[in-house]
Amino acid sequence: MKKLILIMMIVSILISPALSISLVSAEEPLYINLIPLSDEYRRLPVKIYWMDSTECSKDFNILIRQTVDTVILLLRKSIYRFMEENDGLFDELVKLRIEHADDLNEAQVVITGKQLEEGILGETWMYLSDEKTILRSRVYYDCDVVLDPFISAFNVVLHELLHSLGLGHTNFDKVNDTEEVMYHIIPSKRSSIYVSTLDLYLLYMLWFKNYKSNIFYLSDLPLQFKEVRPYVVEFEDLKKAYTELHEKYGVLEISIDRLSEDLYKFKTDSDIKFKVIMEDVKNVENAIEDLSLNISRVKQDISDLSVKVSVLENMENNLRENIKRIEENFILLEEKVLEIDKKIVDNYMQLHDEIGYLDNQLKMLQIISLIIVIVFSMIFIVILLLARRWSYIRG
Repeated sequence: MKKLILIMMIVSILISPALSISLVSAEEPLYINLIPLSDEYRRLPVKIYWMDSTECSKDFNILIRQTVDTVILLLRKSIYRFMEENDGLFDELVKLRIEHADDLNEAQVVITGKQLEEGILGETWMYLSDEKTILRSRVYYDCDVVLDPFISAFNVVLHELLHSLGLGHTNFDKVNDTEEVMYHIIPSKRSSIYVSTLDLYLLYMLWFKNYKSNIFYLSDLPLQFKEVRPYVVEFEDLKKAYTELHEKYGVLEISIDRLSEDLYKFKTDSDIKFKVIMEDVKNVENAIEDLSLNISRVKQDISDLSVKVSVLENMENNLRENIKRIEENFILLEEKVLEIDKKIVDNYMQLHDEIGYLDNQLKMLQIISLIIVIVFSMIFIVILLLARRWSYIRG
């Protein structure tokens, strides 16, 4: 049994680049830190245990669990694409499955929520052996991660999950236009960042080649550095772009058809004088100019419509959340009403028992009063009889 000698926090993600400055000079090589894994930790499938947070709200526990499940699913799909694009080179990576554990003792990774320090979105704590390899890990997410609309909860959850799988921080945030999710500062934008070829290659090396180095230089990567976006995500992006283009070109086709009709009429009207022809040409030029202006307006309208659609989607999401909260409050109110009804029934039974007791006491008092009246009446009669007898004797 390996002796546990060190507990080390390896990550704290900051909300915005303004909270931390980390510059990489042009001469400094690009690299990523790593935490080698123990044989005990490299059990497959990887078991994670979700622990509801008592410090965070109920909404947080629900939303962060859903986000974790989404991240696991899309990470799996990124692995599939990575394997397909590198046919036969990293097939073992398919075994790297992440599943929920029902028993805390079975899990390599424990995930929960916590009220972290201001500016910290997530923390991963690593429990290390004598050889400084991971034995197990615990991931904390700040209570506001999934509730703040300006934070990409997906990026934060993926970042911390990759920490628990052995990846450390990079000293660079992007290469050309490709962003790296393992940079220690999460960008202040809402768009999702997916794993890179660097991340997946090193997961393969750590989990299946027992890689033991604490650092890996980007220049040693035998692949092109790029984002491995899941096919399903890329397909949805392409579908959205196609729809937008289709709508734009649909408007242009209608305008071109109308213009063709005008040109056809112009050509068939051969007996029009030259002056009229030149005038029609000028009208056509004006029509084309107006068409260009209309196209510009249509593009602007499409842009405005996209903004409105985004606003409506946000309003819909907020409305769904409000409805959910109202339903939860209604359930709580219903429970309170049941409690009050139970108390009323209990108080009624108690009052009924007390009234019965008082009724019995009253009946006893009536009987005692009747006995007292009878006794006093008999005493009075006896006294009268004695008085009469006394008067008789004296007489």
